Amino acid sequence: MSQPIAPRRLKSMSPTKPGKMTWKPAPPELCQRLEVMLCAVSLLIGGLAGCGETPVEPTPVVQRTPPLHAPPPAWTDTTWKLTSTLTAITGPAVCFRLPSVGTSQTRDLEISRSGANIVVDELFGTVDGDEFTADANRGNTVNFPCGDTRTPNFPYEAHVSGRFLSNGRELTAELVASYQIAPGEVLRLHYAWVAVLRD
Repeated sequence: MSQPIAPRRLKSMSPTKPGKMTWKPAPPELCQRLEVMLCAVSLLIGGLAGCGETPVEPTPVVQRTPPLHAPPPAWTDTTWKLTSTLTAITGPAVCFRLPSVGTSQTRDLEISRSGANIVVDELFGTVDGDEFTADANRGNTVNFPCGDTRTPNFPYEAHVSGRFLSNGRELTAELVASYQIAPGEVLRLHYAWVAVLRD
């Protein structure tokens, strides 16, 4: 059986003169062992690069929070003093009575707004700057008296387009009311609107 080898006692420095020390180089095998040990420690701690390689900085993980959608603005209701004037009538002749061109009437006009949305007398639309457009719901019908009876229900549509003036306290617009009297025959009444915001 081989005898155990006693550990070598290494001296990296030895005294030559009192008060002075001289450094001696360590043996090469010790340097290699230290290098291997340092390499292993660096791998355990870093885990990102091998010995002799340049460590790569990890890419940070960015937590992106989805944007929160702001709730739509509340509806603002306003009342306007409207003057509506019939400017033109186009379409087929009908048996029921129509107002004369140039006839005007004054009444209240209700307008509600929420952001880019607008409701003008039950016509739904949008606002872009000072300009607005709105339409009646599709599928509406209306009938008119014709002699002693009433006509059948006619499909009815309406479209209004206009502009706000004077810092939003006045408006002008055109309303077109359309009635489908028969297939391919549409009666259209054109109105000019002028309105002032009531205080």
